[in-house]
Amino acid sequence: MIPTIRRYVAPLRAGLDTPDLPPKPPSVRDVRRWITSDPDHLTNDDKDQLAAILDRSRHGRANLDLLRTMILYN
Repeated sequence: MIPTIRRYVAPLRAGLDTPDLPPKPPSVRDVRRWITSDPDHLTNDDKDQLAAILDRSRHGRANLDLLRTMILYN
């Protein structure tokens, strides 16, 4: 852990800017809400983030379609 801290602090000591951190991933609660919500009620940003998550899995889109079909018929 100490080497990790040293690598992070080294640019600060040299007077450089801190390295940019990657964006925080969406929470499980947000993803669940996007999946179970009516797609027409999602913002464009929510739709983009959901699409990015579904594209990571080859079965993601099919599972989403199946789940939404089940929700509609219940």
